[in-house]
Amino acid sequence: MFTIKKIYEKNPLSDTLHISLQNVDLDQIIYLSELLKTNTTIKYLNLSLFLLTDIGMQHLCDAFQMNKTLVSVGFQEINMDNNKINYLCDVFKLNTTITDLNLKSSNISTEGIIKLSNLLTINISLRRLVLWNNNLETEGIKYLSEALKVNKTITHIDLDQTNIGTPEILCIVDALKVNKSITHIDLRDNNIDLFGLQHLLTIFDENTMIIEMNVLGNNCSFNNNKMIYEKCNRNKKIRNNVIKSMIYIIGIKEKETENIGLLPMEIVVMIAKEIWNTRMDKSWINEV
Repeated sequence: MFTIKKIYEKNPLSDTLHISLQNVDLDQIIYLSELLKTNTTIKYLNLSLFLLTDIGMQHLCDAFQMNKTLVSVGFQEINMDNNKINYLCDVFKLNTTITDLNLKSSNISTEGIIKLSNLLTINISLRRLVLWNNNLETEGIKYLSEALKVNKTITHIDLDQTNIGTPEILCIVDALKVNKSITHIDLRDNNIDLFGLQHLLTIFDENTMIIEMNVLGNNCSFNNNKMIYEKCNRNKKIRNNVIKSMIYIIGIKEKETENIGLLPMEIVVMIAKEIWNTRMDKSWINEV
């Protein structure tokens, strides 16, 4: 019989721990929680399929508060009721190390989405949020969209299979016209029609940040999808040119195969990307 302890002990030096079990009792959750409080190797934690009680969630969240190594946490196909979402939000009010949160197929209620949305207005660490295959009702999308107008750190958001139709897409469009941090958004397999797609295209009149928007599986034609792709590709060119310009300005000048400057090229690229991801005023950028 597989247990959390056996799964961990099979490869204790791995930076990834994926646990997909149906029969998990509280003792096993407590074992995992105590492990995470002191563990310094696990960076990526993914839990799926099993019944997680509120008490078990509380134990895990206590561990997350103490852990300084985790960067990615996933609760996939676990019923995330309002109590569990509350515990999770309390963690992310203070946590500054976890950057990825995956809540795929977690049966999140509208109240839960509102809680998460409120969190996004104050959290400064999350970069990627996955809400794939959750039935996000119109009210929930409204709160999420308002939060994204304020949030400055989320770069990737997955809203695949979240029952988004015309009323919801209009809220998202308004948010993305204001948001300057999101670069990737997944809207696959929703209920977006031609009217919604036309509104999505208007985002690119004001937004040069989005370099990937996936709308496959909606009520849109191939040509409609192609237009989205072309807009994203335009933004990629803008982004690459800006990064190249920043590399030159910071001090690395490329001449044939030689790099002249005080900093290694990879460090300069990292700095340039960070500036690009956080800079709000991009009025000086010329489209290509």
